[in-house]
Amino acid sequence: MAQIDTIIASPSPVECRRLQNILEKEPDFRILAQARDLSQTYTATEALSPAIVLISQSFAALPEFEVMHMLFRVLDTRWLVIENGDACTPHLKITRNSDLFTIDLRSGGAGLVPLIRSVTRAQRRKMVPARPVRQSMPGQKKLVMIGASTGGVDALATLLSGFPTDCPPTMIVQHTRHSFGGSLIGLLDRQCAAHVMPAKDRMRLDPGTICIAAGGRAHMQLAISHAPQVRLVPSAPVSGHLPSVDAMFHSALRVAPRTVAVLLTGMGRDGARGMLELRQAGASTLAQDEASSVVYGMPKAAWENGGAQKRIPLVDMAAEILKAASMSGEEAKP
Repeated sequence: MAQIDTIIASPSPVECRRLQNILEKEPDFRILAQARDLSQTYTATEALSPAIVLISQSFAALPEFEVMHMLFRVLDTRWLVIENGDACTPHLKITRNSDLFTIDLRSGGAGLVPLIRSVTRAQRRKMVPARPVRQSMPGQKKLVMIGASTGGVDALATLLSGFPTDCPPTMIVQHTRHSFGGSLIGLLDRQCAAHVMPAKDRMRLDPGTICIAAGGRAHMQLAISHAPQVRLVPSAPVSGHLPSVDAMFHSALRVAPRTVAVLLTGMGRDGARGMLELRQAGASTLAQDEASSVVYGMPKAAWENGGAQKRIPLVDMAAEILKAASMSGEEAKP
């Protein structure tokens, strides 16, 4: 009988104990670990690669669960949400494209074991080596800047998978908590042909380099000396965020004709003002369309204020960015 390796993730010792009592009666279940917060859940899942994670509803409702969900997909780990009686938050509903199932422990967990056996029955995918060989796109002339917030983790994974190994130098601001920035970057680096790395002060922006500021304590800005490089500038939040998309976009105004600015799914308006400034200075500007956005906030604001030249479906965004990056400033004008 195949073992079903399981991780229990809940802030409640009572909930963990109830789940453990149910599963320990079954000979084909093995509990690998119990996690009391989302960071512990991520670490245990990445290290132990369980067949399934039973995760508290309160964890699944956190914005940072986007990163957790991406790890589940990479490892082909199943997951079940354990309802605890709290009302579902709006963010939990955002997981509409996931393999979401729920179990209500208030009914004694009836049906939990058969459901776990059912969702783990299929053979798990083997891990595919990262960095597939991809055809490069000659003639790249520009720097790419991307801003994203809610829903951005999946959007970035989709977009960056379409970038070649020698993609244009790319700067990305993704709103997330500090503790999950490194995890997100590591996951994206596994999945992309180009090299994805955390933003570091004074790092060079060379072709094939994608640097991400996610949950940091400084704004990521562009500096131009002999070659473009990243500057990390500790400061107050801009447009309500640190790091801020607006702050990143504003730093590229001097080289706007050599910049492609992109806004992906996200709540709020961060990036909309900076995108408008860049467009007025000669940059190519793109916004994700409403149909493919999880939250049509940031891209909507950029479209409505005139900052975005085009609205692009997510599946077409990588190709559109690479096309814009290969054009001169005059060619890129609509």
